[in-house]
Amino acid sequence: MDPQQVSNSQPAPESAPTPPVSDVPSSQPASAAGQEPVPAAKSVKKLLPVVAAVAALVVIVLLGTAWLMYFSPAAQSKRLSNSFMHSITTGDVAKATGLSGDNTAKGFLTTASKSVHGGYVLSKSQFKDNKGYYLYTLSGAADKYARTITEEDNGKRVVSSFVFSGTALALIPSSSSSAAAAESGVQPKATSSDAAGCLTAGDFSSFANLNMGTPTQTPNGLYEESFQLEFDPNVATYTSGGVPDPAAVFNDFKDFYTQNANKKYVIELESSVNSSAPDEQLATARDNKVQSDLENTSGIPAARISIQPITNDTSGNSASDAFYRQVQITLESAASCVSK
Repeated sequence: MDPQQVSNSQPAPESAPTPPVSDVPSSQPASAAGQEPVPAAKSVKKLLPVVAAVAALVVIVLLGTAWLMYFSPAAQSKRLSNSFMHSITTGDVAKATGLSGDNTAKGFLTTASKSVHGGYVLSKSQFKDNKGYYLYTLSGAADKYARTITEEDNGKRVVSSFVFSGTALALIPSSSSSAAAAESGVQPKATSSDAAGCLTAGDFSSFANLNMGTPTQTPNGLYEESFQLEFDPNVATYTSGGVPDPAAVFNDFKDFYTQNANKKYVIELESSVNSSAPDEQLATARDNKVQSDLENTSGIPAARISIQPITNDTSGNSASDAFYRQVQITLESAASCVSK
């Protein structure tokens, strides 16, 4: 056998063994060439502070918005003003008086409620130096504009000023007396109501049993108080159980006249009726009824009583509103008690 020949039966040389493939996956992802792989846990840790910061910012924005809309002095002031306007324009004088924080304002607000009875829309507002100023446009009312001012009084926010007018009002009233007079239509003058013969606040004590013993002081410094006697629909007969009770009113006027017969005062009667057009006959009958009782029961001289123009309204639900079937009696200081 030729030693250079290889037998076909000789086995071929073995190749180098292939290293086994592991069944366990690598714990690290493949990274770009030349870069250290970043574990997933570290990426999550880097995102957590960002998420927390965003969440905190959202909470701060929501709390800030809630504070501005509901809890800030400006927001509370606006809600107070709107609540007052709702009360005074719907004839809820008791609530309006409470929101004013001044029980002596009841007489003025009772009179005012008739002039602003109807709808209202806030047209302009400003919160400045912890005071709120609000202008309203009125609808269905005798006057067309109103303004409230709110401020803190002994730690409680109240409606400290209420003005209504047939002409446009300034949002923030001028501090000058001449501007204030032009706005209100009442010329402010020094009062001499403590002079001999003029009514003082104490002269209204006869009406204390009706919770009307503390009169309102008018813009020109005089005193007045108003009483509303309710009538049955379509007739000149007092409503049974009406408040105040007519008999009590005329008895109190009798007591007032006994003590103040020589004082300077006037009594005005203003009748209200429910009709699309003024019902002169019904209004006159109601005025006559009240005047007769003031003269015959209370002893008030006819010369002290004057009849004012009537009011009427059937807008909305006023046809059944007792506010428009009554006579208002206003007792006030004589104009001569204002110093010239």
